[in-house]
Amino acid sequence: MMHCQGAALIALGIYLLFFRGRTRIRATFLHGPVAGGFAGFLSGLFAVGGPSMAVYLREATKSNDEYRDTLNTHFCITPAATAYTRRTHGAFSAPAVHAYLLVLAALVIGTWAGNKVFHTFDKKKLTAAVYSCLIFSGVLMLFK
Repeated sequence: MMHCQGAALIALGIYLLFFRGRTRIRATFLHGPVAGGFAGFLSGLFAVGGPSMAVYLREATKSNDEYRDTLNTHFCITPAATAYTRRTHGAFSAPAVHAYLLVLAALVIGTWAGNKVFHTFDKKKLTAAVYSCLIFSGVLMLFK
């Protein structure tokens, strides 16, 4: 299943990177819950719900700052809810917390570096970077 999701992410990333002018995803009363439900499903199935939200929010937001702020809010609330659910079902353990703490310093450094680079991107460059990362994520899943 992970290979199938990887192939789907690669295909979606390539399509959006090269043909994004042909489609427009608007932030509507229907699109938001569908994107959120799909992200939740993928998060529950593979623990990888972020790419679908990154695609939806990149297309549904007007500016780079709005995109980043909305995505940051999503990535703040979703992991907290997921961690609570997994904790109540016994899937959240001391080794998992230990592994997270090991990468926390790298996460802080990466966030600092990303904030420095973020403001150099216009909307077109940021969109290309988002879809390139989507393809890269798919490649990692495909060959895992």
